Amino acid sequence: MKTILHLKKLSAVAVLAAGLFLSAAAGMVPVEIKLSPDRPVLACTGETTTVLVKIEVRGRPRVAVERPPVNVCLVIDKSGSMSGERIEQARQGALEALRRLGPEDTFSLVVFDSRVEALIPARRLESAHEAEEAIRSLRAGGTTNLHGGLVEGGKQLRRGHRPGQISRLVLLSDGHANVGPRDPRELADLGRQLAAEGITVSTVGLGLDYNEDLMTALSQASEGNTYFVETPRDLPRIFNRELGEVLEIVAAGVRLEITPLPGTTIHRVLGREATVMEGAHHIDLREVAAEQAKYVVLEVEIPAGTEGERRALLTAGVRYQVPGDNRDRQLPEEQTAVRFSDDSEKLARVDHAVETAHARLLLAHAREAAIERADDFDPEGVVFMLSAPIANLLERAESSGNAEVRALAEEAFDLSEAIGTNGMDNAQRKRLRAEAYQERTNQNER
Repeated sequence: MKTILHLKKLSAVAVLAAGLFLSAAAGMVPVEIKLSPDRPVLACTGETTTVLVKIEVRGRPRVAVERPPVNVCLVIDKSGSMSGERIEQARQGALEALRRLGPEDTFSLVVFDSRVEALIPARRLESAHEAEEAIRSLRAGGTTNLHGGLVEGGKQLRRGHRPGQISRLVLLSDGHANVGPRDPRELADLGRQLAAEGITVSTVGLGLDYNEDLMTALSQASEGNTYFVETPRDLPRIFNRELGEVLEIVAAGVRLEITPLPGTTIHRVLGREATVMEGAHHIDLREVAAEQAKYVVLEVEIPAGTEGERRALLTAGVRYQVPGDNRDRQLPEEQTAVRFSDDSEKLARVDHAVETAHARLLLAHAREAAIERADDFDPEGVVFMLSAPIANLLERAESSGNAEVRALAEEAFDLSEAIGTNGMDNAQRKRLRAEAYQERTNQNER
């Protein structure tokens, strides 16, 4: 009897150990990849066919383990235009960010007007009291040395960095850079330099006087977030959201590698820029948070097929690192395929989620093109760019019965009509720039 009880205890321990092992293993694979064609079955038309393929990398839910420390620097504009409610809400936002961090995290605060100062040099937050007092002392005055603030922010992040740490710079400004380098291309170059060192830059533009092209270019250089904040009261919420994402990152250095198979041509990649090397398309996603989805949609052309034929389209894999661990890892490659048939019931199957993702990205690219036409003082070109995708989207919506794509097309039509009548004002330009970037980079996919 004792032997049986002993064996039962050993069995229970083994089951528990296996459970712990599986939990640990799940924690070591923090992301998953999914490839979805819009139509799994294509008609035997005898013609080249375009297929939409959505490739999504999603962060798995965080396992119940202690998260690795993060390295965060807030770079805050305190020039004269930030006086009053703006600087008060900036203080509240910085305090919100500070309160999300723990004693092992590294925090720094850089402020700038005509001068640049590391108000809180990079340090571990073993005691937050001193940092809180420094934040509450913030006062506005002077001009806007944005470049200098970014350079100092990068310096503080390097100073506080530990191997495997996530480093995030969050820039808040309400004005145009008017001291030091101020061309968006120069500042984008600085953003790329920071990105090459593993630093992600997120930008928060406040009010109607900041340069949205500059702020978006900075974010895009490192796959950071960008925000257009019309009222200062939203600042604490934005800072809270940004820090919430940083603390939930489960994979860094995320890189998507897509290889078209023989007979497949990738006509266009929507959402992000792809670098083509040796026939493979490489796309940087950088960081993925728990339960966050980042994706691209490919327009793929394939030659005609015959009844019953299965056609493999492409393979996709993911390379990544786990925060706190510098080892390169990768997921096994996934493959997607379609079949050819003349069966009308099979041909009616359409993945509405893929169609909708394609529509959203198509409209985001259209809005960015419209902004360029507005800058060229071409009002007819603005309306043309905004309305160009609408007919195609309405046709797709009608064919597949996709109500969401129809709604997106109708919303785009209303926007093009309004801008055609009233023009594109400053606030609308900022809103369109931010929304298009957020849509392309799936900023709201959590």
